[in-house]
Amino acid sequence: MSIDDTNTNTPENPGQLEFPCDITVKAMGNNTDSFAAEIYDICKTHIPELQEGDMSVKTSSGGKFQSVNVKMNAKSREQLEKLYKDLNDHPDVHMTL
Repeated sequence: MSIDDTNTNTPENPGQLEFPCDITVKAMGNNTDSFAAEIYDICKTHIPELQEGDMSVKTSSGGKFQSVNVKMNAKSREQLEKLYKDLNDHPDVHMTL
């Protein structure tokens, strides 16, 4: 899926986002004591209105990894790009969706 603030998600433009839009950002990484809190802090810098209830955390069946889902209202493509960059720069993050 691509991020585009000029096109809508239509049959002619599948997968395009129209801003503002509600979206869930997912970060997956090592299961450490502070991983979820660190992801929350990164997200909070880009989403000032973020509250703890907007985040959910799941631990893998083997206990080695965590996935953190953050529900947000994305205001722009630039906001999402900066958020994903900061998440991907975190040393414990293996993947973002």
